[in-house]
Amino acid sequence: MSNVLLPAEIAEVTVESSVKKVNMKWWKQFVLGIMAGLFIALAGNASSIVAYGASSVGMGKMLSGALFGTGLIMVLLSGAELFTGNCMIFMAVMEGKTRTSAMLKNWFIVYLGNMVGGIGYTFLMGQTTQMSMDGGELGAYAINVAFAKSNLDFKTAFIMGIFCNILVCIAIWVSYASKDVAGKIIALFFPIWIFVVSGYEHCVANMYFIPMGIFASNNDKYVEAANRIYGLTSSDIATINWKNFFTVNLVPVTLGNIFGGVVCFGLIYWGVYLRKKEKTEKTTN
Repeated sequence: MSNVLLPAEIAEVTVESSVKKVNMKWWKQFVLGIMAGLFIALAGNASSIVAYGASSVGMGKMLSGALFGTGLIMVLLSGAELFTGNCMIFMAVMEGKTRTSAMLKNWFIVYLGNMVGGIGYTFLMGQTTQMSMDGGELGAYAINVAFAKSNLDFKTAFIMGIFCNILVCIAIWVSYASKDVAGKIIALFFPIWIFVVSGYEHCVANMYFIPMGIFASNNDKYVEAANRIYGLTSSDIATINWKNFFTVNLVPVTLGNIFGGVVCFGLIYWGVYLRKKEKTEKTTN
């Protein structure tokens, strides 16, 4: 018996998994959403620590991407619920196995859970001295990352969100291909590495990165380091706020993630592997 599923079989598994997700009790969806937000934030925090002292931007992104993938590994293997991955529930909707309303309800509950987990972890870390590493350089790095993300134009944030979730969804998809844990980890690791190295935008990851920058910007030591290292002025740092977090970043990035997961991935793979099967069965009958 093969230890690897073929793409058509993965499509079936994806639909079955999606049906289970939407039929789960709402509070379980919410709690597992919190756990996924926490896992992604934990990975984001670790990836920042290895990146801030890197000798070049490329090296920093490579190191960051190598650690960030552990977030999705924890999400998938622990059964947590991640909004971006749940965009593939659309395939079950197209198959007629669940309703659009059930999908949207799942997205809403899981998204809120992801936000609670991500921002909750970030708030708690903001109460520690972790950001003061190397004289506040880690805090300065957090501010610089948040500044970049809080000043994207809508089109850029939307497009970067599209390609991010294409990679997240393919990471989950190829992990389904393997029936053993090692195979799943290896399969999903590299697409996530690509998304981080490329600088694509992930709404749940940004529930850590931008709030951490907001909290760090309230510390004069980190602000001074951000000015010294990255040249950020007081007016630059003023743009790192909750309003820009939601309106400038989360809205377009979330829409881009949905478009990438639903249209550029879910719809295409449903059309290739499931719609053809449906037509064939109708013809046979």
